[in-house]
Amino acid sequence: MKKLCFLLVSVLVLCSVCVPAMAESGKGLGHNDSLLVLQSDYENKVSSANLQNTGNENKIKAAVQTFILVSRAKMRNGNAYDEKFLIKKDKLNDDNILYRLKLNELHYQLNKKLRVIKWDSIDFSNFNVTINGDQADASIVENYSYYIDDTFKDTCYESKIYYFTLSLSGGRWYITNIKTSDPWETEDNFVYKDFDVNQAVNDTLAVNTSPAVTKDKLTVNSVIPPDPLYTWSYNPSLAIDYAKNHFSFATANNYSFALLRL
Repeated sequence: MKKLCFLLVSVLVLCSVCVPAMAESGKGLGHNDSLLVLQSDYENKVSSANLQNTGNENKIKAAVQTFILVSRAKMRNGNAYDEKFLIKKDKLNDDNILYRLKLNELHYQLNKKLRVIKWDSIDFSNFNVTINGDQADASIVENYSYYIDDTFKDTCYESKIYYFTLSLSGGRWYITNIKTSDPWETEDNFVYKDFDVNQAVNDTLAVNTSPAVTKDKLTVNSVIPPDPLYTWSYNPSLAIDYAKNHFSFATANNYSFALLRL
């Protein structure tokens, strides 16, 4: 019987499919858990890449991959991880950067209250970079899998594209701007702006505990700023069929609003 995967974290992530897990612990599945690497080790990895004579492309690749890895770790343990060391200091208060940092914090707060990610695994593909002097534009595809320890005990898969702008400062590449292939960010009228994490948590909890879910139709209110809140309505059966037909780690070119447990 097909069951709708009601996304507990209502920040929608595209191309996500959940399937019944074969093993609860994830041992032997070849995953590389983001929490198995300490914050200091993530920082040392980037520092080592910048000290070595490996070329700017490899240094940029290390920076963007580490940002994603640390972000995923922070979403699971916000007290032990901080991604700000990868951001250019004079950009930390930019709306674009604040949005991303607070989005990671929002995931962490909601994960604490709504679900437990037992383990996760991240693979990267399709890295591209264009360097122009001390500025660079890079993109990379993140293929993310994680095991949710809840009623259904499922392994979920996500895929998204990250777009980074970086700046060279003191011999090191720092991130100055971030965009992803999440649907709201690709809209022409989307504006990055600061938002209140606590209010977003409360709004999301209210949505997830409301009686809005029916057998045939689900209405999901996203807390992604800016207001008004985004709203999607869809038929679960159609969403399931679309996700099954279009989900792909290899290309990440086709996206679905469906987040499913089969």
